[in-house]
Amino acid sequence: MDASVRSVIEALRVSGQPNVSHADRVVAEQHCTSLYDHPSACEIAHRLVTHDGSQLDAALLERVQFFGHTLFREAISRQWQRWTPEQRASVKAVLLSYPTQLPADRLRSPIVRQKCAVALAEVARREWPQCWQELMPSLLNAGRTSAAHASIVMGVIRELAQECSDESTRGLPQRRRLEIVSGLQQACNDIFNTIGGYLTSLGQEGGEALLRAALEVFRDLSQVVSVSRLVELQVDEFLSSNLGKSDACRKTALQTFSTLASEVGRRKNKNRPANDMGLEHLNRLTIKIAGLAHAALPPPPPAPYTAEMHEVAMQVAYIVSEFLETSGDVLLQRLPAHTIAVLWRHGVVRLMRHPSMDLVAAVLHGAAMFIKQLGPRAQLPDWFLAEEFSSLLLVRIFRLGDPSLLAPMKELLGSEGLRAIDAVATDLTSTATGAGSDVPLRVDAHGISWTERVAQQVESEEMDTETDEGATSNVSIGAVFVDKYGKIKNACGHALRSTAALSQEICGK
Repeated sequence: MDASVRSVIEALRVSGQPNVSHADRVVAEQHCTSLYDHPSACEIAHRLVTHDGSQLDAALLERVQFFGHTLFREAISRQWQRWTPEQRASVKAVLLSYPTQLPADRLRSPIVRQKCAVALAEVARREWPQCWQELMPSLLNAGRTSAAHASIVMGVIRELAQECSDESTRGLPQRRRLEIVSGLQQACNDIFNTIGGYLTSLGQEGGEALLRAALEVFRDLSQVVSVSRLVELQVDEFLSSNLGKSDACRKTALQTFSTLASEVGRRKNKNRPANDMGLEHLNRLTIKIAGLAHAALPPPPPAPYTAEMHEVAMQVAYIVSEFLETSGDVLLQRLPAHTIAVLWRHGVVRLMRHPSMDLVAAVLHGAAMFIKQLGPRAQLPDWFLAEEFSSLLLVRIFRLGDPSLLAPMKELLGSEGLRAIDAVATDLTSTATGAGSDVPLRVDAHGISWTERVAQQVESEEMDTETDEGATSNVSIGAVFVDKYGKIKNACGHALRSTAALSQEICGK
C-alpha cells in the first residue's frame, strides 16, 4: 500500500470518529477533497475501491470504497477534458470492470453500489452510446451475476434517465441529451427483458429491494423515452402486477402510471421521442388506468381506512383526472365506445362513490375537462350513463357542500344532462309522501349531518374539503336540493329512493 492510499485511509478513519475535534475533522476532509484534481486521482481511487479490507473494520472499509468511487466521479468531472483518448479508455475499462468482475461479496454495501453506478454514469453521460457502445450490453450481462451486480446496472440506467429528464439541473447540452435518450429508446427492449430475467433468477436473493429498483428504473425511463415504446413492452402490465407487493412498490408503480397517463396526449417534446402509440396499446393502457380505481376503494368495515390508504387513493384520483384532462381528445377520437365506457364507469363513476371529498373533487375536475372535449351535442353518448352520473353528482354536491362543482358540469352536460339533473332535483323536493323522511347518513365529529352543514356553509360561505369521519345515525335528509341554476335551497320533501340508496352507499351504512 503506497503512502497516498495510507494517508487517505487515515483521513477517513479520523473523519469518521465521533469524538474527533472539529478542526481535525476539517483537516481530514480537506486532505481527501484535495485529491479531486490530483493527476493520479483515478489510480488512487482504483486502489481504494479494490482494497482487500485487511486491518480495516467493516465500517471503515465501506467508507474507503465509497470515497474511492466518489474520487472517480470528481476526477472525471474535473479532469476529463484534459485527458488523452488513451487515459479516457483506461478509466472506462477500469470502471466497467467493477460490475463485471468484482465478486458479490465486495459489493455488499448499498451505498457503495449506488456510488459505483454514479461514477459509471459520469463517464456514460459524456461517451455513451456513440463512443462507448459496449457499455449497455456489458452491464446488462453483468447484472445476471447477482442481485448486487443487478442493482449497479439498474442504478446506471436510472442515472442516465434522470440526467435527461426535464427536471435535471445539471445542464447537459441538448445534443448530448438527445443522443442519450435515443440510446435508451433503442435499448428499451433489452433493458426490459433483462430486468425481467433478473427478477426471475435473482428475485429470491434480492427480495423486495430488487423489485423496487426495477420499478424505479421504469419510472425514470418513463420520463424520457416514448410512452408508446414502454406500453408496447407491456410495462403497464408489469406495473399492475406489482401494485400489491408493498407500499413502496405501489407508490413507485403509481408514479410511473402518472407519467404514462400524462404523456398519452402530448403533442411535442424536444427532449423525448414522439408518442405514436398504436390503438391496441392505447386501449390496454386505458383499461389499466381505469382498473387502478380498485386500489382506491376503502376496505369493507370494520377494517380501518388509514392515512396511507388515503394517500394511495388520492394518487389514483389524480392519475385518472390527469388522463381525462390531458388525453381526452385523443381517447375520444381513437378509442371504441366500449373502452371509453370502461374508463368512465370503472374509473370516474366508481371513484365518485369514494367517501373522500377531496378525491371526488379531483376526479370531477378531470371529468369536466373530458366532457368538454365532446363539444356541443343534442344527446350524450350511451357510455356517459347520464342518469346514474347525474344522481351521483347531485349527491356528491350535497356531501361536498360546494354547489360551484355543479356549475361547470351543467355547462358541459347539455340539455339531456340538465333534464336528468332536474329530474333528480324534482324528486328530491317532492312532497308526495309527507313532510320528510329519515335516511341513514354519516354524522361528522361535530354531531351534525352533512346536509345541515351544507346549509350552514351556504350562509357562512365556508366550504369544507376534509374527509368526513364519525359515526352513523338516522338524520333527516332535510330539504336541501340543487336547482338548475346550481343554487342550494331549503324545502320540505323526501329523498328519491335511488338517490337515498346512493347516499347510504357513499356515506356508509
